[in-house]
Order: sequence, then structure tokens, then C-alpha cells
Amino acid sequence: MSINGIYANVACCDLDESRDWYTTLFGRDPDGTPMEGLVEWHMGNHGFQLHQNEAKAGSGTLTLRAEGLTEEWERLTPLNPGPVEKATHFSILQLHDPDGNLVVLAGEA
Repeated sequence: MSINGIYANVACCDLDESRDWYTTLFGRDPDGTPMEGLVEWHMGNHGFQLHQNEAKAGSGTLTLRAEGLTEEWERLTPLNPGPVEKATHFSILQLHDPDGNLVVLAGEA
């Protein structure tokens, strides 16, 4: 098998509400709606899929590599991010989406 990309996937209860939340997080609208109940953002050979599935909503974790976490914290204040925390080799910024899924930004502060 030759893998040339990966898509992270998180479940939500209300696709419209969660799409708006992730649109703010990513700073842009989704790139596609490949099927009913699913939206996705493309990031090169990688991406993120958000799908409506109430039974699985709220138990996911999404970790994103990002730079400038202090600036991102300011931009993301409408999403109620936690503080920028220093870790051993990098910093992290944690948020929870409307369903309680954990989103972690990791990188340089």
C-alpha cells in the first residue's frame, strides 16, 4: 500500500453549527460536500472531514500543527480557546468544538 494523504474525521450533532465553528477555526469555508451529512476542508494531500453522527459526536480529538499560537489565540477568541501552554518541545492551544471534541493546535508560540 502506498499512502499519499490522510483525512482526519470528527463527528458532530449539528452539521450547520459545527461547520460554522470549523470555518472560524480554519479561517475559510469548506472545500467540498462530497455527500449528505459530510463537509471537508482540503489541505494539500491531507484534509479534515466533519460528519453528522450524533452517536459518535463529542469523543474525537483533532491535533493540528500550527505556528504563531499567540496570534491564533487572539484570532480564535470567538471560539473560547484555552491559554497557550508551554510543553517540552513546543506549545499547545486547546479548544472544544460545539460537541465537546478536543481540538489541539501544536507548534511555536
